[in-house]
This record gives sequence, C-alpha cells and structure tokens, in this order.
Amino acid sequence: MSKFLPSDSYRKLPGTGRLIGGHPINSGCQLCMVNSESIGTVSHDLTLGANNGTINNGSWGPGKFGNTVRYNGSSTYIQIADVAALRLTTFTLSAWVRPTSTEFSNSGFVFHKAASATGGADRRNYTLYLSSTGKITFQFTVGSSQYKQVNGNTSLVAGVWYHVAGTFDGATSTVYLNGVFDGSAALAFTPDNDGTNPVYLGRYNSGADSAPSNYFDGSADLQRIWNRALYAYEVRQLFERPFIGIDGILGHNMLDLGGLDALAAAAGLIKTRNGLAWASVKSVDGLAAASIKTINGLAAN
Repeated sequence: MSKFLPSDSYRKLPGTGRLIGGHPINSGCQLCMVNSESIGTVSHDLTLGANNGTINNGSWGPGKFGNTVRYNGSSTYIQIADVAALRLTTFTLSAWVRPTSTEFSNSGFVFHKAASATGGADRRNYTLYLSSTGKITFQFTVGSSQYKQVNGNTSLVAGVWYHVAGTFDGATSTVYLNGVFDGSAALAFTPDNDGTNPVYLGRYNSGADSAPSNYFDGSADLQRIWNRALYAYEVRQLFERPFIGIDGILGHNMLDLGGLDALAAAAGLIKTRNGLAWASVKSVDGLAAASIKTINGLAAN
C-alpha cells in the first residue's frame, strides 16, 4: 500500500521545479506558482505558458514548504498578465494559505480575475477569498454584479496552514478544505470571462482596475489554476502529496513509499535530484528518520 510523507516534511529548493509532462494532475493546469525563488520580485509559473507574476510590495518569509511570499494585508499582491488561457469557463483554484489574526476583517482575496467592466460594474471570472467569518468563498459572476458562489462550512483559524481549493465544472461549484469536501452549490451558469484584466494573487480589483482592495494578510504557497474541475480524489492528492506533478523539488522522489522503500527511507537511503538537496524528514511508516544530507547524489545520515 502506498505511503505518504506528512505534508510538513516536504521542502523546496530556491529557484527549482518543473511540471512533469504527461502527469494526469497537470492536465489543464494553466498556472503553477511554487514561489521557490526566495529573492527578487518575480514569481515564476512552471507551466509551458510561463505566465510569470510580478510581486508588488511583498517580502519573502517562511512558507508551508521553505520560503514563500508574505502578504502584508495592505499593499502586497502578485500580478499576472492576462492571456487567453487564463479566461476560463470551468476551473479549479488551489493554494496553501496561512491567514493572520487580522485577515478576517479584510475578507482577503487569494485569487481574483475580473471580467471586463460594463459601466463600472463588478464582473468576476473567478475569485477565491476568505470571508469575514474565516470561511472559504468561491465565486464568479454572470452579468452585472450577479454573484454566483459557494461558501465553505468551516471557519479557518489564524496562524495555521490550510490547503484550500475550489472547483467549478459548469454546473456545480465545490470547495475543499485540507482535501475534504467543505460545501457545494448547483450553479449551472457560464461565468463572465471576457476582457483582458490580469490575474491577481492577494487582492481584489474591479474590472475597471480602479479600486484595489481586500488585500490578503498572511502567507500563501503553491498557488495553482486549472481550466477544468479537478475530481475530488485529485484535490485530496494535492493535500496529501503537495508536489504531485512537480519535479526538481525535494520531496517529489519520496511521495509513494511502501515496504522496503519505506525502510530504506527511514534509514536515509534515498537518492535526491542531482545530489543538491537536504531536508529533515520526520517519519516514514511511523519510523523516525534523521536529517538527510546528500553526497554525490546519495543520501547519508
């Protein structure tokens, strides 16, 4: 039987990562921000579209997996230029988030893409934010300010890392928290997806691009967008196997461990990519593993 490392055992190396071609989880993936740079103002997209984002007024700090972008709740956001591949009618939004204590007074936006403004109206292609009660809100519009949304049932707690996701298949919107179903709504509508507005990570902007607000306060990691609704089991995989479909990040080669492989992992006998990485692995199959370092591509205690 397959075994998974706990999600907090994964670590990423600065400036690394690529999507694995042909991996099922990557089908329809239009944006994958690993945020492994740890320096500079560019967040690199790992998809073939290379839809890199510009980090505005952000800082690098501890993330769920190594470093990531810290959002200050008042001016930090990542802006990704519009491309046709990001104007969607079905979609999945996925991220790891750690809200601060002040986040819930802001209703901070984790993802937002506006459609074109008609008379200054608020039209949204897709949005995922944390409400004032700390619950996930997953939303789009159909026409002028006609909001179609599903709200999660669970209130998040400040200072804790969560995996949040929303899927829309053209008929039903569903939200997940830590890989588990957290709410759904029947919404057989076509989202507004016209216009050329950017995708924003960390804030809201109207279609008129004139009223930035609702800045996310906290940290976010591994932000991804698909042009399809992921199945429930795929969302669960994103929680249990955070780097599924991504290579070149420490932890990828230790995802499916079982039997002798698990014992080898516990003993520190695991190869790593190019011999460049180290990380502390907490346990495998309930066996404690020490800090693993690599020598010529082979792990040794």
